[in-house]
Amino acid sequence: MTELLPVLAIPVVVVLGALFPPLMSRRRFRRTNGAFPCKLKVESGVVQEWRRRRRPYSVVALWVHDVVVLRGGVFSMRSDHLAVRSADHVRPEYNDMVSVRLTLDTEQVIVLVADDGDLSKLVGPFLIAELEHLTRADS
Repeated sequence: MTELLPVLAIPVVVVLGALFPPLMSRRRFRRTNGAFPCKLKVESGVVQEWRRRRRPYSVVALWVHDVVVLRGGVFSMRSDHLAVRSADHVRPEYNDMVSVRLTLDTEQVIVLVADDGDLSKLVGPFLIAELEHLTRADS
């Protein structure tokens, strides 16, 4: 029985060692200043590996100038960088969530949905969209 223990322990150690770096990378990205959890919906076209589907993707997003960086998947170590041309109006969604519609440089359209508390992070450099939303909320 004791001879079998090392044979079983090696695959367990290998699997745990393979899972640890992606989980730590995702945690470090989520803790980056300005990163926020959100849902991604593709409205038109195929945006890199993101496709239109009924259920939105759960991602962590971060703005770098006018480029939104997306990290998705539990064990994924890949990041997608999407250059954004414009942001349309901010709309209220369900359960204190807000959404912003983004038109990419490649003409595809995506929607990011995030918590109302992350509104400033959600609109990123497109401050006018946030200001329009706040003036509508005040009226």
